[in-house]
Amino acid sequence: RAAKPDIAMSSDFIVGFPGETEEDFEATLSLIREVGYAQAYSFKYSPRPGTPASTEEDQLPEEVKSDRLQRLQALLGEQQIAFNRACAGRIMPVLFDRRGRGEAQLVGRSPYLQSVHIDDAPPHLFGQLVDVEIEEGHRNSLRGRLLEKEVRATNGCVGAVLLAVLSLSSSRANELYARAEQALIGAFADAASFAAWRASFSRSSSSLRLRSAHMLSSP
Repeated sequence: RAAKPDIAMSSDFIVGFPGETEEDFEATLSLIREVGYAQAYSFKYSPRPGTPASTEEDQLPEEVKSDRLQRLQALLGEQQIAFNRACAGRIMPVLFDRRGRGEAQLVGRSPYLQSVHIDDAPPHLFGQLVDVEIEEGHRNSLRGRLLEKEVRATNGCVGAVLLAVLSLSSSRANELYARAEQALIGAFADAASFAAWRASFSRSSSSLRLRSAHMLSSP
């Protein structure tokens, strides 16, 4: 953490292994308090046929294992909520990989693999990596908002633009540009932002146009 303060720790824990004493279990809790986990998976030990541990005589009663698991998960849950809430106000890149339950809601993953959902999400963000400002942290997820709508254009929109550029000799070029323009408008905060980007793109793509025309005219 001295080298990377924003690092997040995750782990797996099994409680109630044969021979585990209350002192052993308290040592586990002490370690968890010292480390501070952003997320963790936890289970109680259960015998597996053919394993050495399954034949050991000092098996723990089921009620002891369940009690320890409950105490362990309570501590881990507190740490996870604290970590998620501490993310509020941060800006994170989020990869949107699925649609949410609500209308126009998208869900993605943060760099820490937290679920992040945003409302009123433009559909073109699906499958994109987008900068998101985290507004709230909950036990199992984060809620955020787009920092800027124009953070990323979709691969589909960019592909449509390039297709139009590479189709300069085609009579459909104007139609393709119009379709690409309509698709791209939704990625910007307002018409002025899109107009500024379009002017910049036109200037930067002039050499690409010439190279594309040359490619189309070459054998």
